[in-house]
Amino acid sequence: MTLGQAKTKARKLMDEYSLNGLPVPETSKSVADYTLKMNDLFDAAQKEAAQVKFIVRSVAFDADSAQTHPLPENYYKLRAVYSLQGGRKLPSGRYALTGQGGVELPAGRHVVEYCAYPATITSQTPDDHEFEVAPDACEALPYFVAASCLQHENQSLFAILYGMYQTRLINLSPVPPPPGQNIRQRFFGG
Repeated sequence: MTLGQAKTKARKLMDEYSLNGLPVPETSKSVADYTLKMNDLFDAAQKEAAQVKFIVRSVAFDADSAQTHPLPENYYKLRAVYSLQGGRKLPSGRYALTGQGGVELPAGRHVVEYCAYPATITSQTPDDHEFEVAPDACEALPYFVAASCLQHENQSLFAILYGMYQTRLINLSPVPPPPGQNIRQRFFGG
């Protein structure tokens, strides 16, 4: 989904997309006011969604001795560290995160898998910008933006849209079945 498509969905959710069957021009006062806020709101929403549905990236390091390697700027949290040995990728527990945004690794070849934040959306970001979050996460973003635009004008619509956004975020994370609970049918004599 592009930023422009997401803005259109948010306007439709806010009921600011059409009037009497005709699209409301982007130059209308209310639409222009909403549109000015939307890039920053989409940035906040995509970063929150990336904390639920991770954007997984990896970076490789090769060193002759133990040293600290800087992590990328978009680093959010560590997922795994692998040691490359004989063409095989083996999980490694021999690393330490430093407080300065780096990872200390022993000598050898390593791959660091991490969760990343998406690229920042600013007021200058064009509408053809593609979101980096997963497609199902993209579907939640317009609900957050629409709710945020309406929070001071229509509290009931804000509550509904924000609730729909939260529900979509919850549905992004897989829920494991409860441990040790068996479901038994007892109605028919079981």
